[in-house]
Amino acid sequence: MNFLLGFGIVALVLLSLFIILIVLMQRPSANAGMGSTLGGSAAEQAFGSDTGNILTKATVWGTIIFFVLCMSLFLGTQKRVATESKALENLAPVAGVETPLPPLPSPILSQPAGPGISTTSKTSGIKEISVESTSTTGGSN
Repeated sequence: MNFLLGFGIVALVLLSLFIILIVLMQRPSANAGMGSTLGGSAAEQAFGSDTGNILTKATVWGTIIFFVLCMSLFLGTQKRVATESKALENLAPVAGVETPLPPLPSPILSQPAGPGISTTSKTSGIKEISVESTSTTGGSN
């Protein structure tokens, strides 16, 4: 399936380049500058006097094949996505089966360090702060 999708994409790119070339080779209208520059009389010399008819048919058939190829590539990728999602659903756990949860870590039994905790506390690395020993700052009284 992957080979067909890859081949289809390469064929689509080549077909789009072919359509661009065919459109640029067509005879321009009365005052169209780009068409006459890129191949106005060169295509007539290559295909003869019936050039307009041949290039028009090639453009029509090329665009028909282009759209059919685009639609088939779209349907092919949709089928591929559907089969892959179905395979992923088979890998998913069944709703009725419970998976055990990992054990929770043990709670911290000591108190957090903070103001007012003595230095004898094993969890605190902070020295004891006493409220009475605050000094006033800012000049003499």
